[in-house]
Amino acid sequence: RSSAASDVYKRQVFVLLDLHAGMFFGTKVAFKSVIAANIAAIIAWQAAQSGDRIGGVIGSDSITTLPAKSREKSVLQLLNAIIQHDKTGKHDVPYTPPLSRILASGLRIIKPGSLVFVISDFMGENNPCWKSLSKLREHNDVVAFGVYDQLEANAPSPNCYAYTDGESVVTLNTQQRSTREQYSALFDERFQEIASMCARYRIPFSPVFTDDNILDIVQCGIL
Repeated sequence: RSSAASDVYKRQVFVLLDLHAGMFFGTKVAFKSVIAANIAAIIAWQAAQSGDRIGGVIGSDSITTLPAKSREKSVLQLLNAIIQHDKTGKHDVPYTPPLSRILASGLRIIKPGSLVFVISDFMGENNPCWKSLSKLREHNDVVAFGVYDQLEANAPSPNCYAYTDGESVVTLNTQQRSTREQYSALFDERFQEIASMCARYRIPFSPVFTDDNILDIVQCGIL
């Protein structure tokens, strides 16, 4: 078999990376966006070592699409695209979930039989997102990594806190136990919804917190 023909028969691996404004948050180790980028890098290098073709879609307020290519150069292309996307992305605009657009772009370039990794926090996603994931899953293997920070899951210690986005200020009083319990319950409810939807479409779902051992979780999720 010629090298060109062998190239065609290599499996295609795609990384769909969500870098919406909410991913640029983190209280332990690093921002969620940094953890997500590290997950993408681990997946890409492991795919290259297996001889797979690598492509990706990176999205925030804009979308960067990378058709699958072979050799380690494709990994460097993906990593460079992530870095450049981070530099050019507008993270001070009102939050609009881009995952649906990322998935729509992926559906246009991902060929049946591919292995697809979706990296996001899946927060704020709606029916169009899950419909696209379902369609993607019909002809491909899909693995999902949900990236979160402990402060999203658990309220800070009892006190009164002020938060700002640079324009408006909101306060959070966690001195009451009921407030802290409600805070955690809201995250748990959304988290369970994400996990349930992934299970419904037979998509393995691995949560990753910013203070977790990323390499161990990603390797378990890939295997």
